[in-house]
Amino acid sequence: MNVLSTKVIECQVEGSGEKQADALEAAFQQLRVEVAKKVQGSIISMNAIEVELLNKAEKSRKERFLYLLFPREIKTLVLKLNIKVEVRYINLEEGLS
Repeated sequence: MNVLSTKVIECQVEGSGEKQADALEAAFQQLRVEVAKKVQGSIISMNAIEVELLNKAEKSRKERFLYLLFPREIKTLVLKLNIKVEVRYINLEEGLS
């Protein structure tokens, strides 16, 4: 009996970071958590089928050392993505029934 299943899941995730790579990494970490909640079983692989950029915003704030010295501007990139993922997983409960 085959217990390997495939499912297509669509999730909306948000990630932020100082660089674009950091923001994407945070978004895909959130995607893994969301997919694990929706799938009953152990995930073998996840392949992104479609990635849609919903919103891209840059937030900035000023930071000072000891509230007076050395002002610098900290920029944070926030990405909101809609991702469609193909998930392959093993469902052992399905194989027993």
